[in-house]
Amino acid sequence: MTEPSRVFVTGATGFVGRAVVARLLGDGRRVTVASRKPDSARVFGPDVDVVGWDAAQLSSAVSGCEAVLHLA
Repeated sequence: MTEPSRVFVTGATGFVGRAVVARLLGDGRRVTVASRKPDSARVFGPDVDVVGWDAAQLSSAVSGCEAVLHLA
């Protein structure tokens, strides 16, 4: 079995972003989101990794992702 693809999403707590993250999770993808307010992104539960907007965190989070969706 192959590991699910990883997708990085900005704007995940917005109207469109929430729907996109839910769909990605439903499709079995691993999702990482960037948020200025990490607590607000916890609504997605433990299946979503949340990072802040720190350059080092972003660089590490994007590394190895199949796609980056900028929805902010």
